[in-house]
Amino acid sequence: MLTRKLLEEADMKNNSQIPKENDILEQISKAPYLEQAMKLLQNYLNEIACQLSIGKESNNEKLVAQAKAYLNKHYSNPNLSLSILCQELLISPSYFSSIYKASTGETFLDTLNQIRLEQAKLLLRNTSLKNYEVALKVGFSDPHYFNIAFKKATKMTPKEFAKRMIEG
Repeated sequence: MLTRKLLEEADMKNNSQIPKENDILEQISKAPYLEQAMKLLQNYLNEIACQLSIGKESNNEKLVAQAKAYLNKHYSNPNLSLSILCQELLISPSYFSSIYKASTGETFLDTLNQIRLEQAKLLLRNTSLKNYEVALKVGFSDPHYFNIAFKKATKMTPKEFAKRMIEG
């Protein structure tokens, strides 16, 4: 009963490959030797631990996907921060940072800046907005920082990028 409750709490209710506790207890009670009973119990607990671990990984993947969706929707908010995102996801910033980095290889800020810069490129290609207007539209409150980040990512200033797109 306890193992089923653990699996249910981990959102793994339909896990049919793990035998029911009553079945495993019956097998253990019928084991002719203590070593065999211990091995059955050990195998059962290892399988549950493995399933819980898989459940945790899929939970982390869901959180990362939710975070990316949130970032794609709210990137233009200049006040968007790790704290705001974690409040939305109901998770601690330190725990989220570790699972996000492990899953994506990037930090939250790397991803946010990437999204913002991709949106800036679209605006620079398709509008005649000034650099500071583009910066504000994509969530950079400091146009100077936007220019630095843009140049670092593209090896050209926003102005050079826009000019190249027009000539292009």
